[in-house]
Amino acid sequence: MKYYSGILLMASALICGLCFASCSDDDDDDTTASTADEMDYTGTADGHNYVDMGLSVLWATCNVGAEIASDYGDYYMWGDIVADRKCSSDSCPTYRVNMDDFSGDPTYDVAAANWGGSWRMPTKEEFDELVSECSWKWTMVDSIYGYYVTADNGNAIFFPAAGAYSSEYNKIVYRSSSARRGYYWSSTPDTTDTKNAYRLYFYSGYRYTKSYYRYNGLFVRPVM
Repeated sequence: MKYYSGILLMASALICGLCFASCSDDDDDDTTASTADEMDYTGTADGHNYVDMGLSVLWATCNVGAEIASDYGDYYMWGDIVADRKCSSDSCPTYRVNMDDFSGDPTYDVAAANWGGSWRMPTKEEFDELVSECSWKWTMVDSIYGYYVTADNGNAIFFPAAGAYSSEYNKIVYRSSSARRGYYWSSTPDTTDTKNAYRLYFYSGYRYTKSYYRYNGLFVRPVM
């Protein structure tokens, strides 16, 4: 019995080890850039660099309001094209407004309004594609924490953990060493609740799209 118990314990340990490896959130490949200057881009459109990740859209190398990949850029309420203002339900132009996805409409899409050309905000589906089809590694670029996202074709972009502007606390939150988070707006509304829209949300070891209050200030990564 002791012999068979030992065999069972060894098999269980092996299975658990395999499950842990296959379910690990982060890619163990350490081929990440330590500075934004080391990151490559595929091309430039309307003065902004993009990377071809082999997906349905091309992804910008940095956020709206940023100059390089590791810069946080500016925050916006959902559907608002005014940067870095005090966020509240009263000041949010889309709060409790029944809306369709506005990707590409410069009235509400800050990427289209600020960058022009074919630039626009990503949809929820395009964020979902990025999450499911790429490898995500929690790391630092220019000493800024965030996710290094690598596609199957080897091209990569970086999302800094820029935090978010909290309407409750009237300041940027989730940038501290104990609670680094990333919040990025999509252009897709929550059709079940006119107070909310979808965002990309991440922290070390986890990332997904989820509905969130439109009147909080989040960051924007354009696509085209």
